Amino acid sequence: MKLDEAGVERNVGCWWARNYLSLNFLRFEIRDSRPPVNRITSRIVSREIYGPRDAELLLTKPLKFFNCLRGLIKIGLYDPYLTQQSIMNPIRTLRPFASRFRPSTLPAFSRAYSAKSYEFIQTTEPRPGVGQITFNRPKALNALSTPLITELNDALLSFDKSPTISAIVLTGSAKAFAAGADIKEMAPLTFSEAYTTSFIESWSNLTTAIKKPIIAAVSGHALGGGCELALMCDVLYCTENANFGQPEIKLGTIPGAGGSQRLTRAIGKARAMELILTGKNFTGREAGEWGVAARTYGTWEELIEAALGTAETIAGYSKVAVQAAKEVVNKSQDLPLRDGVEYERRVFHSLFGSEDQKIGMSAFAGKKKAEWTHK
Repeated sequence: MKLDEAGVERNVGCWWARNYLSLNFLRFEIRDSRPPVNRITSRIVSREIYGPRDAELLLTKPLKFFNCLRGLIKIGLYDPYLTQQSIMNPIRTLRPFASRFRPSTLPAFSRAYSAKSYEFIQTTEPRPGVGQITFNRPKALNALSTPLITELNDALLSFDKSPTISAIVLTGSAKAFAAGADIKEMAPLTFSEAYTTSFIESWSNLTTAIKKPIIAAVSGHALGGGCELALMCDVLYCTENANFGQPEIKLGTIPGAGGSQRLTRAIGKARAMELILTGKNFTGREAGEWGVAARTYGTWEELIEAALGTAETIAGYSKVAVQAAKEVVNKSQDLPLRDGVEYERRVFHSLFGSEDQKIGMSAFAGKKKAEWTHK
């Protein structure tokens, strides 16, 4: 049976069903932090009779969920979704939304699987004190969609709050760090929609809200928004054959997430102007020569090992001093030299009030390893 919006809406008689069958399903918006969960919804969840978005709809609008389900069953369209292993797996289905609710508001079955999990990124802790975020949209070459950026910001904020994480590595795959913003998502936008929703503004969390150092490990494509995202990080490592660029001019627009500002500061006005006006790309080797990348590597394996090694080294120092160091270096991009030096000196003075400053200097004088308290 051929599916189309008009046919589904006519047969199912339900707006929710129509959107359920649209591409990628509908991302339902959760408005109520205390959804109406009762014995019936708990029983439905435990029987696993839902798809990736059904459970979210079930917890927020149970009556509309049942209407949608009844309509789909009526015309025989629901069963094919139930046969897919990825949808039948309750853990995978529940995790993306379960963590967004207070545990007390979820049924017991849901509470057991409320650990963090994401659809478009992967998070790991590969070394002591190191958190790693890996983009996971391989078919789209890790194109940066709004859902991916939302997950990225959530993961970054989680690592930033974690007492066990001191440094973060951000990476993609050997083929693509991030091939740019999601053009399919951007293309339909009007000026009023982009302006009133502050489109792309959420990307600023990477530099304005995260206090812990972020190391970008770039291999393959890092174009448009991917290049901008890499430039936002505190340290950038890349492979020699990485492919950077701001090709927005070819799409009739300009960089929108800081590319014109950060790239100019990194390589100078003349070179940045040429790249942005022509849309030309530059290699990882050139990124190293121009000062965009701190270091370059021959292979993906060498790149990841180096990024994790640097992150682990940073994680071995005082969190107080590390975060202060990141703060003063970032201020150098905003302040005139005299003001920047004054700001640095004040932060330097303030660290004499920390326990770690006393521990560090005492350990150095005693020729022993410092045992940081991070206070």
